[in-house]
Amino acid sequence: MKRFIVLAGMVTALLGTVSWAGAITYKGDLKADESVLFPEQVTPPANPPSGNRKLYFRDDGNLYQLDAAGIENPVIARGGKNALINGNFRIWQRGTSFTATGYSADRWWHEKGGGGAVTISRQSFALGQVDVPGEPEFFLRHDQTTGGSSPVPKIVQRIEDVRTFAGETITLSFWVKGTAPATDLTVFLVQVFGSGGAPSSDVAVNVGTYSFTGSWSKKTFTVAVPSISGKTIGTNDDDYLDIRVAQSAVNETFTLDIANVQVEKGSVATEFERRPLGLELSLCERYFAKTFPIATAPAQNAGVTGSLYWNGNSGVASIMWRFPVRMRASPTITLYNPSAANNNGRNIDDSTDKPLSQQHINDQVAVYAVSSASAANDNDRLSIHMTADAEL
Repeated sequence: MKRFIVLAGMVTALLGTVSWAGAITYKGDLKADESVLFPEQVTPPANPPSGNRKLYFRDDGNLYQLDAAGIENPVIARGGKNALINGNFRIWQRGTSFTATGYSADRWWHEKGGGGAVTISRQSFALGQVDVPGEPEFFLRHDQTTGGSSPVPKIVQRIEDVRTFAGETITLSFWVKGTAPATDLTVFLVQVFGSGGAPSSDVAVNVGTYSFTGSWSKKTFTVAVPSISGKTIGTNDDDYLDIRVAQSAVNETFTLDIANVQVEKGSVATEFERRPLGLELSLCERYFAKTFPIATAPAQNAGVTGSLYWNGNSGVASIMWRFPVRMRASPTITLYNPSAANNNGRNIDDSTDKPLSQQHINDQVAVYAVSSASAANDNDRLSIHMTADAEL
């Protein structure tokens, strides 16, 4: 099969035979509706000289450029080029401000450091700002108010499946500003082979260091991801590729603002990929989902809006939650009483609470039942909120 480009219209100034070193030889003018055939390449061609690029079609149907180092870079990248989820920090299902080590913005885990104090918060861009392109809505602020020791303060995203980009060249890019620490921050890549069985030890790569100022600037890092040939992946399906921005030294304070984080194949940092909000939320919900309204942080006594209901009758008293998407694994379920500071179901007719017991959980659904047998016949309405956590 041959790929071809139809050149509509007249290409002028190509009279006779024109040739030069390394170029296509043209004979005469290309007429309207004439075409040029381009053979597909099964493998990359020979590297071009330094300072040059080669353009060619691969047998996957995409156009690539090859640099002098032999790195393939897609010229027209299809959707899904960014391996990170929520790289522009639009989704914050757990809340918008955090001080303890753990997850903050969806898919982003943070560490405050041993003995350290931090506030992770969602911050808004001003409408029409031009410092960071693409009109992003939010950025993440890591405010390290007390320096932390080992483990050092960091923000992390774990990309499911350690096979991701193994043996390939990738580029990490992001925008930053803030009040910098005395020592530069460091970007790490870590291949984690999971648990269960006899998995291989983690493989860590120091990608590079960077500094920043009070003005937004773009940072770009290109790294060769190690091959996993000869490695062993654990049996618990919890292996991943870890991308982290960490403090290089201990016990330093700083404020880091970060936006539009992207990890993609190749040696070139392309424009940030802004996916539809509904798609981005679905990607996040593979790892964490909730019954609360999207803008409501999970908490006890947060109101019945969006909660699950059981309408009492003479049958078995149970509440089922079918997750928005199939989750990465059977999740950990946390129960929240919509109207009290406990994890019982609330009878909204007589304001009494009834404990629930777990009946069944898999990656699609959670089912709970009223613990008391006598409650099975109550003609009341019972409500409950839940969260489901299947993070790596």
